[in-house]
Amino acid sequence: MKLFCFSYAGGSANVYSKWEKMIDKSIEIIPVEIPGRGTRFCEQLCDNMESLIDDVYDKLEKRFIEEEYMLYGHSMGSWVVYYLTERIREKGIRLPERLFLSGKEAPHINKNNLILHKMNDEEFMQKIYNLGGTPKELFKNKELLEIYIPILKNDYKVIETCTYKDPEKAFDFDITIFNGIKDTLTEEDISAWSKYTSKNFNTYNYNGGHFFIHDYAKQMLDIIYNQSKKYDKEKYLVMTN
Repeated sequence: MKLFCFSYAGGSANVYSKWEKMIDKSIEIIPVEIPGRGTRFCEQLCDNMESLIDDVYDKLEKRFIEEEYMLYGHSMGSWVVYYLTERIREKGIRLPERLFLSGKEAPHINKNNLILHKMNDEEFMQKIYNLGGTPKELFKNKELLEIYIPILKNDYKVIETCTYKDPEKAFDFDITIFNGIKDTLTEEDISAWSKYTSKNFNTYNYNGGHFFIHDYAKQMLDIIYNQSKKYDKEKYLVMTN
């Protein structure tokens, strides 16, 4: 089973580099790099959700067709996972076995009313600092900020200009939500994801803020592994009956 992982705004695939050693070998962690960062740093950034999904889908379509897989995304990555899954369904190819999402409200809620990507750099970085999770050293390094701010603002533009459309129907597979109780998301923000599945909907809360995934990765991966095993058992029973 493959687990394709999508990062938060400003992040790269490297965010998930340690996950492979923390989960059972029956699951392969595949961090997905999007344009403009990490190993794809020299490529042009995608400044809207449509072009970003085009890029990701084109690069992963063959793997989706050939392999059983699950999708995970944190914050901006959660919306990338949702819109990517909608694209996969539109194309009529193999769907993911289940979704794992964290750190983001359901897409029909969209709480981005501040339009952060249009703020001046100083005001913008203060908002980012208040979220936590970004190394303090970065804010003191002018050269790094000159590289990082355009990437981060671009990602916020992707989120803040994203146009939501109601899905024709709910997904026919489970959705699991991970949440940091000290994050700004409300219970309604989290439970609203339940409308996107006709199957099981599970939530798990952790004692952390927006970037709780760095402190609770092992606990999350244990749940992902256990739920993937549950899927294997259910599939076996269907095949043998």
